[in-house]
Amino acid sequence: MAVHSHGLAGLIPRGANASRLYLQRSTDDTLSQWPDERIWSELEARFGTPVSTGPIVDKRLVPLRSVVYSPMSYGRLYLLGDAAHIVPPMSVKGINLALHDTEVFARAVIRRIRESDSTLLDDYSETCLRHIWNYQAFAVWITEMMHNAGDAPYEGEFRKRIARAELERAFTSPTAKRLFDELTVGVNWAASLGPSDGSEGDARGMQSCQVNGCCLPGRCPARCGTVRVGGERAGGPSRARRQARHRPVRW
Repeated sequence: MAVHSHGLAGLIPRGANASRLYLQRSTDDTLSQWPDERIWSELEARFGTPVSTGPIVDKRLVPLRSVVYSPMSYGRLYLLGDAAHIVPPMSVKGINLALHDTEVFARAVIRRIRESDSTLLDDYSETCLRHIWNYQAFAVWITEMMHNAGDAPYEGEFRKRIARAELERAFTSPTAKRLFDELTVGVNWAASLGPSDGSEGDARGMQSCQVNGCCLPGRCPARCGTVRVGGERAGGPSRARRQARHRPVRW
């Protein structure tokens, strides 16, 4: 990743012979304005060093958005992964959240089949959404910070300085760095998966949940002791959507 006065740039490896490229650009730009040569030149300028070039097989203008459907279940329909929530690519949390949904759902189904207990299925949405909103907050924060930190004309010099102060704090303060690292790696749990069958692994999950401070008196859907928040269910899924104001990225 690179923060430059022209905007954000990113080069993320996708195997031995491919990479995904990001360039922050104006919403008024078109793909025809960006031939391969200009993309490589802009990447080199923003990174301040030569970059390996090659054929670009796909180009897109991507609006950055955040979407959450709540509740994530309706009757016997359950939403998982991108069907339930979308995060900006800057946060690289799409796969993490999808896998979390999958594990919560799998444990709920297993308990329903083995024990005829539908409690986890009934509370699937609440169990997932607390974790999802935690990472939606992170995704919005890091996306805005990285886009504001380089391109002053976007939201002004004041927002640029604020973003740079936040970025510096994330790497110089041990406390801030620990939280940033947890959120980046995906181990900052807003809600534990909790025990499902009494195994050793489930016990460790319960201990982790308690250590992270999310356990309060009461019963949570995952049986880790967390108080249920917002127990009322709507008649059908609603959509919480945030269309980001910042410029799209191109890859």
